[in-house]
Amino acid sequence: MSALGIVAVSSSIAIAGTTPGSGVLGSIHDMNKYAGVTVDTQGRVCAFCHTPHHALTSTTAGDYLPLWSHTLATTTYQPYASATIDSTISAATMMEGPSKLCMSCHDGSVAVDTHYATTGAVTLNAKDGWGQAGIAQTSSLSNDHPIGFVFDASEGGVAAGPVTGDPSTVAPSDAGQDKWIRNKEATYLSNTALKIKDRLYTGSLGKQIMTCATCHDVHNKKNVDAANATNYLLLSPNLDSQICLTCHIK
Repeated sequence: MSALGIVAVSSSIAIAGTTPGSGVLGSIHDMNKYAGVTVDTQGRVCAFCHTPHHALTSTTAGDYLPLWSHTLATTTYQPYASATIDSTISAATMMEGPSKLCMSCHDGSVAVDTHYATTGAVTLNAKDGWGQAGIAQTSSLSNDHPIGFVFDASEGGVAAGPVTGDPSTVAPSDAGQDKWIRNKEATYLSNTALKIKDRLYTGSLGKQIMTCATCHDVHNKKNVDAANATNYLLLSPNLDSQICLTCHIK
């Protein structure tokens, strides 16, 4: 297999799709634009992940396969852990929803151009380095923002903070909760058409969990950022840490 190094593309570069919200065509998820990749014979962009017919299926609870055509990773990942984290993360359910689809390319175990009847040969070679697209290439998500946990306190999750403003008291949060994380009814900063709950996934637990899609929009359509910012497909801008402050009350 050959290796593909993908870095986030600055919106200042004059390429269609690099501007936040401008769509998948020409974006960092348009595989046809990368040297060495087996391009789709009909020039399709969506085909690297999706198919209208003969899609992959699964009987595994919590699997999310939206007309999926790309080979899935089978890796078991080590979850994030910290002495100060209030949520519980189970490796068994952590990758439910969109996150598993993201990791099918980003962990480097499956070639990015493997789709339909095409057996690809180009994998992400970027490791967990700054500005690179490789994530958990050693099967560890222990140094990445946690995913796969039940988000809202109303469902037994961690987020117990107000929609706006500060908590009414600085007294310690209840066990397993954090009142300095906004609840799921809060809106994304500078993207107020979306609420946090709109980007959570209801998996086998029957409760909404945080996934990669809680912060990122893979199709480069619902994301926003400041002019000339690097397009990380974020649902709130990096400017002034708005993506972080959408949830974290700091």
